[in-house]
Amino acid sequence: MKFNSNSITLNGGLEIYKTLTVPIGFESYSVEPEVWKESISEFNGELNKRDNLMESIDDIDVDLLYVDFTDKIRLRMYVMGEHINNIRDMVFILRGEVILENETTSKVDKIRIRDIQYMEDSVYVSIFKK
Repeated sequence: MKFNSNSITLNGGLEIYKTLTVPIGFESYSVEPEVWKESISEFNGELNKRDNLMESIDDIDVDLLYVDFTDKIRLRMYVMGEHINNIRDMVFILRGEVILENETTSKVDKIRIRDIQYMEDSVYVSIFKK
């Protein structure tokens, strides 16, 4: 992770863990906790390659640190205090790809997390700068 002088983390930001919504279609799959942990580890590896932690979510600057998995999937970030309620009110959703063990099962072999999105003006948009 690369911090700089503009970092929310280093400039008095507050830590927040935001639960990520899993798409409705996932309900029909059987996903073992180890599959989630491996998928999240791979995604965090990609997050660590970014040049800058700061992203702008609905015009709010946040430092996106990583995704973790306990009893739910959460995004760890830092945000300035005056924006914390705005971020808490947002819904974030995972986007990616499900790979099944075989064509006749609903048991998931692997999940590739591609993006995290939020709703802005009735459209889901990526939390990452493009």
